[in-house]
Amino acid sequence: MRFKINLQIAGSISGTFLPLSYQYPLSAWIYGVIAKGDAAYSAWLHDNGFLPTETHKQFKLFTFSNLKSDRAKPVGDRLSLLSDRASLYLSFLPEKSTEEFVKGIFMEKKFSLGDKKSQVHFRVQSIETLPSPIFGDEAIFQTLSPVTVSVWEGNKQALYASPDAGNYGELLTNNLKEKYRGFYQKPFEGGEPFEFTLLSPIRSKLITIKANTASETRVRGFLFKFRLKAAKELLKIMYETGAGEKGSLGFGMVGVVTR
Repeated sequence: MRFKINLQIAGSISGTFLPLSYQYPLSAWIYGVIAKGDAAYSAWLHDNGFLPTETHKQFKLFTFSNLKSDRAKPVGDRLSLLSDRASLYLSFLPEKSTEEFVKGIFMEKKFSLGDKKSQVHFRVQSIETLPSPIFGDEAIFQTLSPVTVSVWEGNKQALYASPDAGNYGELLTNNLKEKYRGFYQKPFEGGEPFEFTLLSPIRSKLITIKANTASETRVRGFLFKFRLKAAKELLKIMYETGAGEKGSLGFGMVGVVTR
């Protein structure tokens, strides 16, 4: 289930410059809001058949988009927000009671994003529930945040696969099957063929996670348009939880392109 969260920027009491790598603090805020909604969160888990011991794992069945603003531009290592409005998309795989849960814990929340150099203060102004697409066996998607897929060679550092790699579609589909297994607690048994087609130039983005800490890492993702032919169950999982890895850190959200 997908939501559009409309934000008001409190420019009069804060700056208007964000670090370009704001995904991790935004993810931390989302986790924090969910964790503080103890009673609502417990009821939501119960409605969706989750066991209490699995809460940490099920937390990760969501993704969110980049912030969107009508007037924003990069300035050095900052993103300048020139409007007093912004928005983002937030998507969860579970559907039961999710609308009430999300609107109940996020509405009117205030938060700030940034670092020691600059911060921006936001307030959740409104939340819109978006209709879910009805999937067939293929769809065209546009990335709304960078997609990251890592490939390991032995014990070496992870290599981030580019969408123009020959096995990229297989890597994406295998990831979706793992998410299916994690959510439904059973392997995906569909035998439908898959086919990945890149439909646009590729934009590479290097995102810093936990910037200026001992745990700082950099993750490379890609923005692009693509067609994926696969089982409708897997297409739905990709739409709700993101393509590739690290969806709960703001990677891999996709939108459906209508023709």
